[in-house]
Amino acid sequence: MKKIFLSPLFFVVAPMVACSSTPEVKKDAIPLATVQDIAAAQDKAKAEQEKRAQEALDASPLYFEFDAHLLDRDAQRRLSKVAQQMKHKADTVVSIEGHCDDRGSNEYNLALGERRAQAARDYLVRVGIEESRIKIVSFGEELPAVDGTSNEARQQNRRDEFTFILTQDEMALSDAPPLEYSVTWDGVPPEDV
Repeated sequence: MKKIFLSPLFFVVAPMVACSSTPEVKKDAIPLATVQDIAAAQDKAKAEQEKRAQEALDASPLYFEFDAHLLDRDAQRRLSKVAQQMKHKADTVVSIEGHCDDRGSNEYNLALGERRAQAARDYLVRVGIEESRIKIVSFGEELPAVDGTSNEARQQNRRDEFTFILTQDEMALSDAPPLEYSVTWDGVPPEDV
């Protein structure tokens, strides 16, 4: 009978030869899951930032009577709060969007929506907000908040809405990555500001 003598070196070299076909992982490669995690984290940060902006610059729509553009006491009180918020955020710009219900011609409703937005702008200017920080636009009857022709639906469509735009300087003060965003108070972002 023949005896086989194995050197202790065999036990060190054999495992190394057996593993030599294992693919090498590059240290600087980023796994796909990590890229997806980064994208998800960025989306979450953007959502958090938008939520903070909505809480910090709280304004709800101003509602108007039929065929009217004058501000009542409640609207003036709420615009005073908007002005205070804007004074604390000196670089914030606001876009005031005037809306109407479905009664009247398109031309008339565009003009009425503009008068509504101008009334809010004029009030903000009177209480100390620079006119250059206020933009106005009229959508007339084109973007109803509520579909329908009931008195309740029409009341909700006769409104001014506010979209706040924070500057890059204000964004740098926050923890989230810088980006431009707007906040609308009915939960639906505008297509174009």
